Amino acid sequence: MRLGFAIVWVALGSGLAAAAPDSKLLDQGRALEAKGKHAEAIAAYEAYLRGAPDDVVANAELGFAALQAKDLVKAEAATRKAIAKAPPPGYAHDPAAKPRGAALFNLGLILEAQNKPKDAAAAYKDSLAARSSKVVREKLQKLDAATAAIADPLAPVKLAGPFKDVKALCTAWLKTLGEQPDLTWGEGGSCGKPDPLKLTGGKLAKPFEEVQVFQLLARENLEVAIRLADGWYHFEYQAGPDRSSAHCGGTDFSIKQQQLATTPPQLTFDYTSRGSCDHSGNGHGRSWGWSETGTIAIGIGPSGKPSASKVLVTALTEWEQDDEGPKHTTKTTLKYAHGKDGALDVTGTIKPGVGIGDLGAFDADDLLGHHVVVYP
Repeated sequence: MRLGFAIVWVALGSGLAAAAPDSKLLDQGRALEAKGKHAEAIAAYEAYLRGAPDDVVANAELGFAALQAKDLVKAEAATRKAIAKAPPPGYAHDPAAKPRGAALFNLGLILEAQNKPKDAAAAYKDSLAARSSKVVREKLQKLDAATAAIADPLAPVKLAGPFKDVKALCTAWLKTLGEQPDLTWGEGGSCGKPDPLKLTGGKLAKPFEEVQVFQLLARENLEVAIRLADGWYHFEYQAGPDRSSAHCGGTDFSIKQQQLATTPPQLTFDYTSRGSCDHSGNGHGRSWGWSETGTIAIGIGPSGKPSASKVLVTALTEWEQDDEGPKHTTKTTLKYAHGKDGALDVTGTIKPGVGIGDLGAFDADDLLGHHVVVYP
């Protein structure tokens, strides 16, 4: 995987500025590599690196060129040096971690060429941890399906619980937020009497015994409480503070449940979320709004405990307008095709820079393509 990042040269620790490497050599190497002239590209990269031996991008480019030339020893050495010098991600989708993610993917290719599939799978998993990539995820699925399922951005997470009742569930959640457990909100809402939301849909069957949906505090999030034989479990869809009562008067939800006749047992909630806000005026305000539909899927795997992935957003339209600017609208439409053994294929469009799902958790590389969703 080629890297195309700007190079920044820093002064040496002695306090004296080192002579800058000739960037023309780096450009020359890339041009030669694009023409398939691997040996010449390697020579250009090595000449560049004599002036910048720890350059992450140049070492990665050298490693990739050496891989194409089937010099696996040189390829691995250069690529591992790039990885050692590349910064890890400081947060999800941190652009500073892209060179590390790409170099780890290249290392996986090199290790596969050396007939080391387990080591290659580990490199691909580390690459995904550094930055999201549809290509890397699907490569890992073919090499090690079990590891790919664990590393998948849609991998389900066990729900909090069990709790003896919804009040105990609510109280525990408030404590995690640093709030007082006897807090009240809304029109007398509290953990003893949560503000319920209307839930439509068919009847439940074992192992699911009861469901409640409600909102807490700021009204931007959706709370789902599910009762099994051993108690209540909690799932929260975090829609984000921009949709809270403080910023926007809260979020309107409508929810429909359906129990699927699948193995393992699965319960889904199709939701619609809508709202609009007007903070315009005085020349420096804004107004905004949204309409979102999606699905929450909760399943019970071999552990016997419920788990869920992030919500699957199927359609999202958001708009905003500053007092003195034009109205901006963003639209996303996604389709989810379920297959056997947890297979899930996602198609559609996500505009660059637009986060989808809980607090903007996903981008296009996270969501689009093939997934294997396994309930633990």
